[in-house]
Amino acid sequence: MQTREEMQKKIMAASNRKILRRQMELLAEYSRTSGTNKIPASSEAMTSIHKELVKAETLFFVRVLIALFTFTYFFVCIYIKRVKFIKR
Repeated sequence: MQTREEMQKKIMAASNRKILRRQMELLAEYSRTSGTNKIPASSEAMTSIHKELVKAETLFFVRVLIALFTFTYFFVCIYIKRVKFIKR
């Protein structure tokens, strides 16, 4: 059995995406074993978790795009300055 400190370290090491996916798996298992009366509540919880997953993936994609455009802009500016310097 794990100590509380070991569990906290593992939780801190896990990414939000992994945690949300694990919650989704647990909810799916819960809705499968709990019967039909708990399915609506489980479905609502799974949709809210899915929205958080999509939001996290979208946020990561936007950050990558911003970094890509920043580097592209930087290199284009350097290229333009170099061309202007050579033409003088």
